[in-house]
Amino acid sequence: MSSDQTATQHPASDAARADILSRLRRQIAFPRPLPDVLQGAWIEYPDPLDKFASMVASVGGQCHVLNHPDELPQRLPELAPWKDAKRIFSAIDQVPGNVDLEEVDDPHRLDDLDFVVYPGQF
Repeated sequence: MSSDQTATQHPASDAARADILSRLRRQIAFPRPLPDVLQGAWIEYPDPLDKFASMVASVGGQCHVLNHPDELPQRLPELAPWKDAKRIFSAIDQVPGNVDLEEVDDPHRLDDLDFVVYPGQF
């Protein structure tokens, strides 16, 4: 759905959203120190990537490690969940998605994403 279609179907909610975003942009946020709970030693894993992959697997997901994002267009069609996916969010240029976060006004509307492609940094 284009933003033009959204505006004509929900003009009141679009106006309210624009008003809220405008007010938020005008807010002055002064830097605050981090809470004490964030100071000190953090949990460190000998192999963060392995730990991440095991955590993803523990909630039913899959983690695939690639050398470069350019490998994604060739690798994704090999995955059954990709073949069945209807709602896809991608934050990587090499993979098109069909969910635009700019059009999502409520995070609960993301609860039915079928596939998410996002870069990891370890």
